[in-house]
Amino acid sequence: MASDVTAAFVYGSVAKKTDTASSDIELLLISDEISYGELFSALEDACTQLGRSVNPTILTREEFKKRLVNHESFLTRVMEQPKIWIIEKSSDLGI
Repeated sequence: MASDVTAAFVYGSVAKKTDTASSDIELLLISDEISYGELFSALEDACTQLGRSVNPTILTREEFKKRLVNHESFLTRVMEQPKIWIIEKSSDLGI
């Protein structure tokens, strides 16, 4: 699955180091190949082990670039925040 991911990072309270034991983990994944169903299946064990929910957002590379160019508010805010990179191929993203 990792080979199908262009980029993946955690953002929000976990990345800002302001999370609590009950905080969700916010994950942004950029992939042209992975569906929400595949991702939820892969995250199921991690959620159980961590005792936290993981809230993923999946964007294709095209969606990601389009939203950045259009200054879409959600993505602009996320990109300005601290991130914990899990997979980074930023050259593939044009950032």
